[in-house]
Amino acid sequence: RVAARAPSRAPANGKPPASLEDPAIRALIDGADTMFIGSSYGRAAGDTDARHGADASNRCGSPGFVRVTGPDTLAFDNYNGNQMYSTLGNITRDPRVGLTFFDWESGDVLQLSGTAAIDFAPPEQQQGQERVLQIVTVRVDSVVKVPKAIPGIWTQAQSRPLVIAKKVDESEGVTSFYLEAPPSTPPLGPFKAGQHMPVLVNGLNRSYSLSGPPGPARGWSGPPSYRISVKNIGEVSSTLHALKEGDTVDCLPPAGNFGPAGLTPSSDVDAVVLVAAGVGITPMVSMAYDATRPTAVVHAVKNGRQWPFRDEFRRISANATLKHRGAPIKLRAFLSRAEEADLAAAEAPYRESDWEIAARRVSAEDLLKVAKDLGSSKPMFCFCGPLPFAAPLQAALEEAGIPAANIKAESFG
Repeated sequence: RVAARAPSRAPANGKPPASLEDPAIRALIDGADTMFIGSSYGRAAGDTDARHGADASNRCGSPGFVRVTGPDTLAFDNYNGNQMYSTLGNITRDPRVGLTFFDWESGDVLQLSGTAAIDFAPPEQQQGQERVLQIVTVRVDSVVKVPKAIPGIWTQAQSRPLVIAKKVDESEGVTSFYLEAPPSTPPLGPFKAGQHMPVLVNGLNRSYSLSGPPGPARGWSGPPSYRISVKNIGEVSSTLHALKEGDTVDCLPPAGNFGPAGLTPSSDVDAVVLVAAGVGITPMVSMAYDATRPTAVVHAVKNGRQWPFRDEFRRISANATLKHRGAPIKLRAFLSRAEEADLAAAEAPYRESDWEIAARRVSAEDLLKVAKDLGSSKPMFCFCGPLPFAAPLQAALEEAGIPAANIKAESFG
């Protein structure tokens, strides 16, 4: 009963094909601060490589990071932080790519397809003050502009200046900044545990996790504030560290959805294990303050000198005993380069609401045991840290039977 039909291209309605030489299209690409790229690594006959699949991911930067370079070519800069995507690896296997650009004001969508090549050793340059790791050039073979393809108008969020009301050194190299609204300006809005806040410095945009409780910051008696905790590494972070109390910094509103805050009351997750490496602990502080289920904090650090929020978590755990009616937040620390004082702490008798310390690297077996100690049969694991730290642990948890939906992660570096 199915009628046979043969496909053919739809009539062009008298309009010429879109082209990179169209001034409007070129302006959209050259002015873009966001684009999306699709790539794939398909399975060939007889191919036993297990690393197959497709990747669709975003690329962002200051306008000019992607640009038209010829009648049928464009190029974009690839920055540090994009290694968590599979795009470059896919291109080395299959150069075919698709690119999508949005005109956020009109709702028009620009779709391109073509073949890509990667320059892994580009000339030294500072495009938009970012260090460019690779340059990807795309020879475009198709340009399609779809009018009004996205609904409504997308307005870019506006930044506002916030005052550094207080700076606190949390550990070697990590400083907390308490940011509050200037006098006679609207108060700060609420945020959810696990959210981050974009900070604008010298034309660059960096996001830092909000490390305070989603409410008045503990230990802070001034006006409502946001707390970010920053490791002194990288251009933006080092610039922040050089600022003084009373200085201002431009910030965008809190955003994101990471961690147990998104769980509904009907979720069958019965415990949460927060796993962090180094300064990746920052969103976990907020999550621990906001915990509504039995929770464990697992912190992987080098040594006691580079261990931020050690005492604050002790206080959170002690207070959680009452909150959870006898189910305090469990604290586990793994020190990969423990020093003499750390070894003494590791050998000391364990006390409730204190850290249980091991002088070694954390393993997936450790994480499963932590969940078991919480009495959990359906735990959620949340990771924050460099990809080389988190990825092997996540894979091992999946192999052990933890559903991928119950493993959440944010990576950096």
